[in-house]
Amino acid sequence: MRNPFKEELETKAKLKELELIKPNGCIVSREIYDKKEKIKWVYRDEPVNETDSGWRIFAKTDNKNLIIVDIDTVIKIEPYFEKVKDFPIGTDLELSKDDAGKYFTDNKTGTRLWL
Repeated sequence: MRNPFKEELETKAKLKELELIKPNGCIVSREIYDKKEKIKWVYRDEPVNETDSGWRIFAKTDNKNLIIVDIDTVIKIEPYFEKVKDFPIGTDLELSKDDAGKYFTDNKTGTRLWL
C-alpha cells in the first residue's frame, strides 16, 4: 500500500521549514510519539542538514502534526525500526504485523522483508 502522507513532505521547501536540532533527527507523527498510533510507514529522504537522518515516520492516520525526535526515541517506541535504521536514502517501507510477527514491506517492489 502506498503511503498517502509521503507526497505532503516530498518537497524540500516543506522540510526546510522544520529546524532539525537533534542529532540523527527524524520527522515523526506526533500520534506515534504520544503512543496513540503505531508506526505504519517509514521512508528515508535526502537529509536537509547535518542533524537530519532523512527518516520520515508516519502513522496510519493524522500525519499533519509532525515533530522531530532522534532515532533512539523512535527505537524505544518501536524496537523493530532498529532493523532498518541504517537502510539507504530512498528506502520506502510499510510496517505490518500478522500471525507470523512483524515485517516491513518494500513499497517500491512489494517484497516482504523478514528481518
